[in-house]
Parts: sequence; structure tokens; C-alpha cells
Amino acid sequence: MRDGAKAIVILYRPEAELLVAQFDRIREQVETVLYYDNGGGRDALEDLGLLAETNVTLIGDGTNVGLARALNLALDAAGPAGVALLLDQDSIPDPNLVDTLRRGFAAPHGSSRPVLAVGPAIVDELEGRAEEFTRLRLGRNRRITSAAGAATEFFEVDFLITSGTMVDLARLPDAGWNDESLFIDCVDFDWSFAATARGFALLGTFATTLSHRRGDLIHRAPGGLAIRVHSPARLYYMHRNRVRLYTRPYVPLAWKTHDFARMIVKLALLTAFVPQRGARLRAALRGIADGLRQRGGVDGG
Repeated sequence: MRDGAKAIVILYRPEAELLVAQFDRIREQVETVLYYDNGGGRDALEDLGLLAETNVTLIGDGTNVGLARALNLALDAAGPAGVALLLDQDSIPDPNLVDTLRRGFAAPHGSSRPVLAVGPAIVDELEGRAEEFTRLRLGRNRRITSAAGAATEFFEVDFLITSGTMVDLARLPDAGWNDESLFIDCVDFDWSFAATARGFALLGTFATTLSHRRGDLIHRAPGGLAIRVHSPARLYYMHRNRVRLYTRPYVPLAWKTHDFARMIVKLALLTAFVPQRGARLRAALRGIADGLRQRGGVDGG
């Protein structure tokens, strides 16, 4: 086990097979695996025998408080020092992930900004390929697609997704916590942009990877176009929260303009090709309307 390193996993109706695979991969890499029960977590851990493991801690009572609040409560419980690796319940890390990411906090990265968090290359489970990292630009974003395209092993990026991100717990209070009013979706964008606006660096690396599931499935439109499909509930939060982020001054203009264009294109694809598009489109449009009203928290509709 690695002294001082903790893993944080937010549980919401987890799949047993993935949970076991994740624990088997991470158990020897960290000192503690801290689970937060947002619904069905305790039963799953008990059924799998994981609560009997000496390095497992469970907090939360099964009430779904949202991803952002669950992360904040778990990070607070893990602090105030050391590092915490954030994992979605369906993400599988490389065997060397923790050691590699920890090296990033002391590695040269091209600036003097203190490093708040380091993240791995994400391998999309549905498509089986590593995703790119992004530096936002008003014209065309700079996309870092491989280690060969990066100047150093660890390099600055403008945002990291939650799963796979390793956080310096001592720097977290100054960098800022997750916005709990977002509940779920765009939480990582907002946190990343707020932290970088406060002068902290986020680093990416291709030296290690994390297998991660994004979306419920890939739908192939005519011509072979791949469309990532989400449930209506997730589409509501995705669209509500991205619209809310458009009004925040610390969110880069480059992200706002690129994301707005993506939203329009995705709505068109959703309308034209995705199964059950009526329910999905209604959820997305309701999310946009609530975003314009700056509504937050859990969706009651």
C-alpha cells in the first residue's frame, strides 16, 4: 500500500463486476479506499465482502446528495494532507497509475504555477481509444493527442474530468471545492476553471491510463457517425449546467464558444438520429430553460 495516498469512489447503484475489478486494481496502490454511498453502495460492498477489507472506509447513508456534494464530503474526510485519487465506480486504473500521477506533482511542466491535480489519459471503454487533452483557444483548440505531441511527460491542461484525477489535499481549500448546486455534470469543468483562475496548474500525462465509461452507449447514425447517448435525466443536467457555466466570469470564453457550438450540433443529432429522441430532446430543452433561470440542485421535474 502507498503511504498517504487515498482513493475516493462515489457509489450510486454500482455494478458488482466493475466494482470488484476496480478494487482489485487499486487496493495495493493506496492506503485507503474511501467510498461514499450515494445510493445502494453499502449493500453492494457488503454483498461483495469489501466492507471486511482493512483498507476500506464507507461514509454516506445512501441518500443521493449529488456528485458534487459527495465529492466534497469525501475529500473533506480524506484531508487535510496527502493526495486523493478520484474514481467513478466504473473506472479501472492502470496498475502504475497512483505512482505515476504522484510523480507529476514534482515534475517540470513549463510554468511556476503550483500543481493542484494530475490526471491520466482516459481510455473510452465504449470506443477503446485514448482521449486527447485540450488547451483552450478562441480559434481552434490545441489538442494534445499523444505523448509525442507534448513537450514534457507532464503538461498543463485547462481541465480534467473527475475520474482519474489525483488532488493535492493540502492545496484544495485555496483552490476551491466543487459547486454543489450543479448536483451532477459539468462539476469537473467548473472546478477546473475555478482552480486555474485562482492560479493553480492542472497536469495531464500519457504515461498512465484509466479505462472509463462515458455515456450509456454509442449509437451509429447513417454513414457510421458515432453519437454518444445519455439518458434523459443526464441530458437535463448536462444542458442545464453548461448554460449556467456560460454566465460565470472565470469560465474561459474559448470553452463557452466551443461548447455552445457543440451543444447546437449535438441537439441537431439528438433530434435526427438517436432512439427515443422525443424524451431526450424534451429533457435537454428543459435543462436549457432551467439553466437560463440559473436553477440549481436536484431536478424535481
